[in-house]
Amino acid sequence: MPSGSPAATSRYPDVKTNVTLSNNTLRGAFRAGLCIDRKSVDVTLTGNTIDGPADQGIWITSGVTGTGTFSGNTIQNLRSGRPATQNDSASTFTITG
Repeated sequence: MPSGSPAATSRYPDVKTNVTLSNNTLRGAFRAGLCIDRKSVDVTLTGNTIDGPADQGIWITSGVTGTGTFSGNTIQNLRSGRPATQNDSASTFTITG
């Protein structure tokens, strides 16, 4: 996540973080290709390629709130049985697109 995101120990830990990631290639991650782990976040992912992550392509960890708009992204070379997207906050983080 961006370095400007508030830390859990900051004065304003509940400030919503807005992230836009477009037209990038993320290759060879040791865990998830992209991990979303901020408490309150709105994420827009457009036209990205995640290539060969060790675990999930995109992982939304437990406790995340907000929304994700994902369009035109490619997750390739996943290991057998690994999910392209794993949303551990499905009741509080909504993915569209």
